[in-house]
Amino acid sequence: MLKTLTHWLRLFGEFMVSNGIGQAAGMLAGLIYVRYMPIPEYAFYAICLSVLTFVSILSDFGLTGSTVYFWRESKKHGKAFADYLAEVRKLRFILFSICALIACIVLPLLQRGKDTPKLTLIIAIALILLAAISMISSSINLQVIRLASAFRRSYAAEIAGHIIRVLIAGLMVLGVTKSALLGLVGGAASALVIMLLSKHYEKQITDQIPAGRNVNHPRKQVLLYALPVAPMVGLFALQGSAIIWMTAAYGNNTTVAEVFALGRIGAIIGILTTFMVVVINPKLSGISDDNKFNKVSWIVRIALTFLGLGVLAFSILFPKIILWILGPNYAHLTGELVLAVLFAVIMLLTGATSLINRTRGWVRRDPLLAGIQATITILLLLNWDYAATQSVLILSCLIAASNLILFTIVSIFGIIAPQHVRIKSEV
Repeated sequence: MLKTLTHWLRLFGEFMVSNGIGQAAGMLAGLIYVRYMPIPEYAFYAICLSVLTFVSILSDFGLTGSTVYFWRESKKHGKAFADYLAEVRKLRFILFSICALIACIVLPLLQRGKDTPKLTLIIAIALILLAAISMISSSINLQVIRLASAFRRSYAAEIAGHIIRVLIAGLMVLGVTKSALLGLVGGAASALVIMLLSKHYEKQITDQIPAGRNVNHPRKQVLLYALPVAPMVGLFALQGSAIIWMTAAYGNNTTVAEVFALGRIGAIIGILTTFMVVVINPKLSGISDDNKFNKVSWIVRIALTFLGLGVLAFSILFPKIILWILGPNYAHLTGELVLAVLFAVIMLLTGATSLINRTRGWVRRDPLLAGIQATITILLLLNWDYAATQSVLILSCLIAASNLILFTIVSIFGIIAPQHVRIKSEV
């Protein structure tokens, strides 16, 4: 017991030091943009990032997450993990190509009537797509590195990327420009550096990748896992972007900027989500005993709940301290801050529960969940008021909470009646 606790404390310590450096650099860059960009520019930057999020998530469709499942299953059944990995890479590139075309249409539509120069739109789209393809490649590389427990290599790649981003953001402090394009340049350069370094580090750990018998029809196996997951992942990608897009269409630049700025504070809680993705989930994939897996996964969720509630309490008691970080333009958003943090806590638990379900292959009912969630989301989106920041944040909380409830129901079924939720696979 003591050895296990020491092991996890070491992993958490290494994560907090290395990821703390990376996150601090990334957050510093983000806060520079919040403080120095005029509200119209920051609103444009927020919309561009929503398009980037849309492309990077929708081009995934659960494929990157499937690597955790196939890593676990390959070790259990003596199959070649590399066969699955190659198919994941091919399918993600195909999906990226489709999403890239959509992005080229969506961004100009969102900026219609806002006098954005055509050249600015062209440059923005190019930077968004460069960042997206780099993020897609690096996400797979980093996932493999973490599954092999080479966490320090993944940390090094991400820290380097974050440092590049904050250095480029520093040009705004020096007065070079206050354009949203500088933020997009920083994001693209950061993603490119992470991609190149993670590819280099992945080549160093090939001997740790599970080897075994060649897989018959690996694409079929990947699709058997990914297709049920795809609707929910696609919906998840659209939800966050749709809220920003609807706010841009029916609200105003100030509301868009305030919602996005408060999201930078919520990103602090994202550090816990990152720990779940980077360390906990890859470690869970190595637990072959199902009963032990279930026990550990619920302990993780309870721990994350208490941590999230602690951050929420701090935002209620000391809002001025937190809002000072964002600068004078956002100092009045005390009530909105609490809602933004609540949303981040709900998303933390939703992400953790979703990752656990996918690691166990409890994704068979995801299309049904997606249908239910899509109905809830559409009804809310079409009947909501986007004029006030507080209203938009309440909408975000409601949609996130409905996601969490659905994923938790699947987790419960996974334990008491797994045959109803586990994917049918030939692994």
